[in-house]
Amino acid sequence: MDKVESVKNILLLGYVGASLLLIALAIPLAMDKIKPNFWYGFRTPRTLKDPDIWYKVNNFFGKRMIIAGALTAFSEVALYFLLPPSSMGLFVLGAVVILLGTLTWAVISSFVYLSQL
Repeated sequence: MDKVESVKNILLLGYVGASLLLIALAIPLAMDKIKPNFWYGFRTPRTLKDPDIWYKVNNFFGKRMIIAGALTAFSEVALYFLLPPSSMGLFVLGAVVILLGTLTWAVISSFVYLSQL
């Protein structure tokens, strides 16, 4: 195994680890285990003001974050195997774009959901 492939392996572990951490942080939100607070969750003036809205939006947001984390982890593993070992730059770019895209989807869809409540 050459140096480029070793670095790509380490990056894959880091990206998948970050995706799994995202899922782990989202599970309590999706299970309505997190009370309104200023540090953790989908925090807006409206969600912080009304506990009913807090739990509805954070449940919605948590489920989307779980999906985002799973899609990201799956996509990163797929990229790892689909791209040649020498294309580390493309692997990094693809992993970052996928992560940012799924996170953006989760946040925007949660704001849309909040606006409908």
